[in-house]
Amino acid sequence: MNSLEHIVINWVEANSKVIDFGCGDGSLLRSLSRAKGTTGYGVENDPLKIQDCIKNGISVNPIQCFQTVY
Repeated sequence: MNSLEHIVINWVEANSKVIDFGCGDGSLLRSLSRAKGTTGYGVENDPLKIQDCIKNGISVNPIQCFQTVY
């Protein structure tokens, strides 16, 4: 567990609902679920990381990001 993950786990109340924007592979949501009994949902735009979330049993919603060119 890294230091940021430790801080978040100590900050979130037990049995909370959590949304993690840019959740990566869902490891923070998985840790929160195990440590605090949270229900977590991830939001991610990287197709490979979305697959990692699914493999890790994390509910994830894919998003598309659009880049504005000036």
